[in-house]
Amino acid sequence: MTALLALLLCVAPAEAPASELDVLLDAIMWVESRGDVNAVGDGGRSVGPYQITKEYWFDGIETLGVRWGLHERRNPDRSRVVVVAYFARYGTHYRRATGKPLTLEVLARLHNSGPWTGSWPKATNEYWRKVSARMRRSE
Repeated sequence: MTALLALLLCVAPAEAPASELDVLLDAIMWVESRGDVNAVGDGGRSVGPYQITKEYWFDGIETLGVRWGLHERRNPDRSRVVVVAYFARYGTHYRRATGKPLTLEVLARLHNSGPWTGSWPKATNEYWRKVSARMRRSE
């Protein structure tokens, strides 16, 4: 748990309390699957409540230093930890590449499109709109 706390402190936007990160994670899960642990999307590539691909999962568990099987993508608690680890890994990359601070929007776009490559795919505009709308409903 200490490692997870350290990851949260590294990745959370400086101006965002941990509770805002929780609201973001809840909104992402809602947009991705409405919390359905059995959800499968993207032609079978994305699985579980956060719709995590195999590559995303391996990035996250490598960052965490754990050995969780792909079937664990259906576990909401472990998936949430992997999402935070993914944010820590690629949020750091984003900050270094852009010199900009992390925001909740950046984290949502990282989840949706993967690591920063110089610009966001247009599809992340609609994704962020959905996530931010869900976050507002949670306030």
